Amino acid sequence: MYDTRLRFLENGQDSGKGAPMACAMIYWGSHPQRFYDTFIEFGAVVDISNLINVEIGKERNVPKLALNITNYSLSF
Repeated sequence: MYDTRLRFLENGQDSGKGAPMACAMIYWGSHPQRFYDTFIEFGAVVDISNLINVEIGKERNVPKLALNITNYSLSF
C-alpha cells in the first residue's frame, strides 16, 4: 500500500490514528478482479495464486524426516 499505515474508523469516524506498523491487505475470495479494481489506486495488487500448494523457501527441496517414536522418556 502506498500509505503503509491502515487507518481505522471509531464509531464511523476517522480517528486519525493509523496502524503503528506497515500493513498489507490480503483477499481470499471469489472476486479477485473486484478486489483489484477497488484497491489498485491504493498500491500494488499482486496475484500469488500460482503459489497455491507450492513449498517456498530455501529448505523446500530438503527431504523431510519421518520420525517414528515408540519408546521415550522425559527427565527434568
